[in-house]
Amino acid sequence: RGMRLGLLPRPGTDASAVTRAALDQNALTAELSLAEAAAFGGGYKLDLRWDGARLIRTWRAFFAEHAGLFRDTDIWAPIGVIAFGEQFFCGLDKAHQEAVRDLSNALLERGVLFDLVHEDNLSLAHLQKFRAIIVPRGVRSLSAAQLEIFRRCAAARRGSVLIIGDDFASFDERCRPRPAARRGVAAAQSLARDIGTDALLEKITQASGLPTAGLLAAKGGRPPAVGINAFRASASGNGDALMVHLVNYDVPLGADRNEPPRPVRDLVATVPLPPGWHPASAVAFSPCTAEDLRVEYDVHGDELRLRIPALALYQVVRVSAQPH
Repeated sequence: RGMRLGLLPRPGTDASAVTRAALDQNALTAELSLAEAAAFGGGYKLDLRWDGARLIRTWRAFFAEHAGLFRDTDIWAPIGVIAFGEQFFCGLDKAHQEAVRDLSNALLERGVLFDLVHEDNLSLAHLQKFRAIIVPRGVRSLSAAQLEIFRRCAAARRGSVLIIGDDFASFDERCRPRPAARRGVAAAQSLARDIGTDALLEKITQASGLPTAGLLAAKGGRPPAVGINAFRASASGNGDALMVHLVNYDVPLGADRNEPPRPVRDLVATVPLPPGWHPASAVAFSPCTAEDLRVEYDVHGDELRLRIPALALYQVVRVSAQPH
């Protein structure tokens, strides 16, 4: 009781240097929270001062009318990032959580599609969905069964597992020390703990065969403040298709800001295609526009480049596959 949560739609804001009013929610950031829920999942927070009921009705109607864009889908991401929350209890520090956060932010800013792999969905079959698996520093506590999954994955896909730091698997699941001779993953690439972001991204490119730069471009030359996520529809339930979600974060902060969205012009978003996959059409949907729009695209090797004339706040582009 007595608490009121606020939304900070862009990370890195120094809350100590600005007033609360400059950080508080306005009508546009209220809608941004719904766009984030659509693109990345999870919940949302609305301050009802900003006509939250109207926003909820608008977005609920959009979800109901376009349920096929969200139902029976699985995340489409060529990069897997290990994010084991229980590592905190082996050493009682946040080294791993901080490493996951830093890497996730770097990938998000560059438009690299990735998914977090947690303890409860770690399996050989799941890891083999990715073109590359990144193990951020601080994964120190692993059971013998978990360690064996990494070994088998690295052996099957040589060079695609990148392990950062020299403390990997140095303890078992009960935080008992594991001898160095019994914790190695022979076919994995071992990277220095202090490897820089640019060097790490280059290693990811080499391991996955996919670019990690220039994936989002827009008019003006600078990288746009756009978040991207993608899902693949179940071929049995929804026809084989990719759903590419785009969120524009270039919105004004502050309770007293009432400007319209600053649209991203001439956005080009590059998305890796599944093996043997050929697009047939691309259509954009959004609760922010009255009509669905055909999207121009071209294919370069196994990459799809979507050309969006203007992104106001949110779009989801359904890319349908050619029938086999």
